[in-house]
Amino acid sequence: MNNPKAMDDLFPRFTRRMKGKQLFFLADFDGTLVPIRRDPAKVVLSLRVRRLLEVLSQRMPVAIISGRPLTFLEKAIAIPNIILAGNHGLEIHMRDQSFRHPQAVVGAKRIRLLARRLKRVFQGIPGVLIEDKGLTLTFHYRMVVPRLREVVCEKFYEIVGPVLENDLLRVNQGKMCLEVKPNIDWGKEKAILWILDAYLQNYPEKPVLPVFIGDDETDRVAITLIKKVGVSFFRGERARGIQATYCVPTHEGMIRLLKYLAECSV
Repeated sequence: MNNPKAMDDLFPRFTRRMKGKQLFFLADFDGTLVPIRRDPAKVVLSLRVRRLLEVLSQRMPVAIISGRPLTFLEKAIAIPNIILAGNHGLEIHMRDQSFRHPQAVVGAKRIRLLARRLKRVFQGIPGVLIEDKGLTLTFHYRMVVPRLREVVCEKFYEIVGPVLENDLLRVNQGKMCLEVKPNIDWGKEKAILWILDAYLQNYPEKPVLPVFIGDDETDRVAITLIKKVGVSFFRGERARGIQATYCVPTHEGMIRLLKYLAECSV
């Protein structure tokens, strides 16, 4: 569905779908649970959202799947029992189970060396931020003056291009950033499947209705996947072709959704 249903159409339909099922809430972090900030280091989970996540985690399984490293998520969220998946799902921690994609671990040294070179080349260029996340890296240019962004990105590809030629790494476009990842068949959607499978192995007695909300290109496949087996939300004004069940246009709308899920799961 290219034009997801409005939020006002949500609650009666959603209530019918969840009858007799265990809700499983999954969400992206940046741009979804927290607004995008010019400086990603300054992003903080609001007290309102934190309290709602705490309530949700007591009433249903909750997982946050983010491009951020797992170490960041552990500090930024710090809510017991919430499942965390960092680096676009390449690393996962849920209670007594953990996962790190073996091919990503092997390629971590390559990522580290590339991050060092990018930091040397772009040292002193205002607005450029190279975020070494261990298994992936992100090249942020949001704070670069608009007239220099194209030049900065061209220089980035000049440096990264030779590394991409051996097909061991790939680059994905994010919101005012470029993300370098291992070139493997793994993303947020595969991490979600891993998490759901691990949960169902431990709790097979009740059907699960997964609910996922995300906001950008890295969430596209996960949104489409969950639409087929549960309910998916696009956090934004327009879906831009993303196959979500519903559209949540504002941050306040996302908070309203969290409140609804907390209330209907009592």
